Amino acid sequence: MNILEIDLLVNVDNVANFLPQQAPFIMVDSLLETTENTAISQFLVKSDNVLVNDGILQESGLIENIAQTIALKAGYESVLRNEKPQVGFIVQIKDLSILDFPKIGDVITTKIEILMNLQQMLVIKGESFCDEKVLAICEMRVFLDNPTKA
Repeated sequence: MNILEIDLLVNVDNVANFLPQQAPFIMVDSLLETTENTAISQFLVKSDNVLVNDGILQESGLIENIAQTIALKAGYESVLRNEKPQVGFIVQIKDLSILDFPKIGDVITTKIEILMNLQQMLVIKGESFCDEKVLAICEMRVFLDNPTKA
């Protein structure tokens, strides 16, 4: 799925409005879909990305992309409720498998599924793909700060 082929809930031009992170540390470009327990984002790997080394997005970039997909879902939902995007903190990463690394020009599609929602603590499964190839899989626990009105 190409970034330009569908209508986006959030796009590269307004993604910063939905995230606590700011440039140059934004690792998601668009929100393709969100449901109560899932979200799908996309991200174009660019040469000026702070987590690209020798033309490859590093492990830390893949992990941050999964975490920011969670943040983008939470931020999108916060804005719909007229609240500021919540700040999230990675508490634990479990069963991390990095199977491949995306290169400059690759588009990463990341899917997250909420396995458990304990109010401010989310347990998610995250998977990142480039085309049909799996790049990374993990379970992540994220603490979300209290929302505040916008």
